[in-house]
Amino acid sequence: MDTEFRKPIAAGLLYPAETDVLAALLNELFNQPAHNLLAKILIIPHAAYKYTGEMAALAYTSLLSRRHQIKKVILLGTSHHIKFSGVAITSKTNYVTPLGNVPIDTDVMIHLLNLPQIVMFDKVHEKEHSLELQLPFLQTILEDFSLIPLIIGETASHNIDEILNKLWGNDETVFVFSSNLSHHQNYNIAQEWDQATSRAIETLQWQFLQPESVCNVAMLKSLINMAHQKSLKPKVLKICNSGDMTGIKERVVGYGTYLFY
Repeated sequence: MDTEFRKPIAAGLLYPAETDVLAALLNELFNQPAHNLLAKILIIPHAAYKYTGEMAALAYTSLLSRRHQIKKVILLGTSHHIKFSGVAITSKTNYVTPLGNVPIDTDVMIHLLNLPQIVMFDKVHEKEHSLELQLPFLQTILEDFSLIPLIIGETASHNIDEILNKLWGNDETVFVFSSNLSHHQNYNIAQEWDQATSRAIETLQWQFLQPESVCNVAMLKSLINMAHQKSLKPKVLKICNSGDMTGIKERVVGYGTYLFY
């Protein structure tokens, strides 16, 4: 049966591995005012919860009023450990966190295999942390949902557009893009780059994005393009970087949280 489960790799490293400790932390992080916006798309960073947990919870509160309605989460991230072409799905039936199992919509997985840019690549999912870090928040905020986990490799944004259009759905479906902003610049440059990325998001002008400004620029371009096509409105919730938490400003990672509604 273990072959059906994608086991956690970041528990105990980037967030607590003990169920009660994790649940208590998430309850604390969600102890903030909820947004009334009905978000269709969220952009949320992936880092240790001590850095970005509060930011993530801030975005996820936008789903609180629809926690009974949302039944399907399309979760996208980029591959940090394995280079490959296309978009990777998994043969597993569940993602696992210390809070329990998250069922994968295997029917959708099979259907997606009809697209040439889709590849079945379990090892990518096994080693990638960016999707896993979002799951405890979703498990806490939503009542009952299934997951479509997608890891983006090297591919053109129009290939991602095709997938998003197929999965768009109705109000029962939401999209979560797991992505950090600038990487390993000094504090001041990171601020400049991250502000420029935020302006591109706020104005839905994907053509101004730079490859080094986010984890996967094709993924973000596709997101902005879809938001424009669907007449969604962007909202910037918070921008910061690791230097704001650690005080170490020579090499920082940028974080931004955004909604489209």
